[in-house]
Amino acid sequence: MTDERSLREIRQEARSFQEEIEASVAELAASNRTLRDVLIDYGKQGYELRIEAGGRSLVGQIEHVGASILRLRTSEGKKVDISTDALTGIRQMSAVLRSGAVTTGHPGTMIARLRESVQTEESVHVERVTGEAIDGRVVAVLDSAIEIETAGAQWLVPIDAVVWVWRT
Repeated sequence: MTDERSLREIRQEARSFQEEIEASVAELAASNRTLRDVLIDYGKQGYELRIEAGGRSLVGQIEHVGASILRLRTSEGKKVDISTDALTGIRQMSAVLRSGAVTTGHPGTMIARLRESVQTEESVHVERVTGEAIDGRVVAVLDSAIEIETAGAQWLVPIDAVVWVWRT
């Protein structure tokens, strides 16, 4: 009987030790996730999200995640490219609406996204951290700024001031 009791105690200790190891591994895995990892998961799971950036918010689902940019498809079907550096919060608005693929890679940054606009000569709506939004055509992308041509003016906007962009 004593041998059986000792064996049972050893098994219980081993099981307890294994549970501690598994909990530690799960904690370590969770602590090593990046914002980009979480955004990709949100997109794959199809959550409707409220994205807050630059004192404003948009509601939609994530379609693309780059190195420092995400693309949100709003309920109106508008595709908005948002600088992840400008994010101030993300709130899950609902459970899974659809599961789907999330693209990654190009465009990976806001600069890459804006260079696409120069090539296509499309008109864009640019929301900035502060100040009014600018509607116009991106005519040049510099290392740290963009030039936007509007109906009555030429704007030079630091890239760090760009919160989000959508095609108009």
